[in-house]
Amino acid sequence: MYMKKNLRDNQKVADYLTPLLEQAPATWALIRANEIKALDVVDFKHPILDVGCGDGFVAKVTWMNRKGKIDVGIDLSEDEVKIAKRREIYKKCLVGNVYELPFKNESFETVFSNSVVEHFPNLDQALSEMSRVLKKNGQFVITVPTPYLTKYLWGYQFFASYKLFGLARNYGKFFNFMFKHYNLYNHKEWEKILRKYSIKLKKHHYYHTQEMVQVHEFLAYLAVPYGISKIFFKHWIVFPSFRKIFVVPWLKKILYPYYLRNVKKDQGGSVLLVAIKV
Repeated sequence: MYMKKNLRDNQKVADYLTPLLEQAPATWALIRANEIKALDVVDFKHPILDVGCGDGFVAKVTWMNRKGKIDVGIDLSEDEVKIAKRREIYKKCLVGNVYELPFKNESFETVFSNSVVEHFPNLDQALSEMSRVLKKNGQFVITVPTPYLTKYLWGYQFFASYKLFGLARNYGKFFNFMFKHYNLYNHKEWEKILRKYSIKLKKHHYYHTQEMVQVHEFLAYLAVPYGISKIFFKHWIVFPSFRKIFVVPWLKKILYPYYLRNVKKDQGGSVLLVAIKV
């Protein structure tokens, strides 16, 4: 059993948006909250490796309704790993490169990566290493953007509506360049790619509606000050208490409807893939 239930069968959706809004810009919080909501259906098996764990904030929210800790987190950034250790969501957290994972063959029952795989320029080496450290019959769980993400963008839609397809494509390329998206595939394409690494796709679930992607796109241009704060102060929110009391309530009122929406079958800006090593 790799997925506990169908996401659309949930009677009550957990609120992952609020804790993210309290500590992160709205554009980032909305995207990540939808990812965590999708991951809610995954039955993670220990020991777990989180590839590209960052500062551990997303993992902390992902695990807020789960028992125990994630066994190992690994990230390229020493600063991010230091913060992740303080969050105490990982039993062990270390600095390392996905292209040379410092683990023995078949060390983990689950290899997990949340919106990281799309950023790997050398996808072949990354997947080869992730497969190597995964036990046979272990589960491979990733969330990644799809080609729909580009086509859902307001800028892309605007130019395409006037048949300016060259400008539409260039806008999409600019957006993906800014976010360092190298690998955008649908679930069928991922199925073929993963097969080369002895990984068989078992389940997939699309998320991120067109409306939500466009809200994310608009808010991304307003998030520049948060990026500056992250560089100089190592965190996005300078006055978290003020934000929690005065800003988050009205942000949640605006954004929560987008958080709750489900996509059409096999269409969405991102996709959750649950696979096994064969």
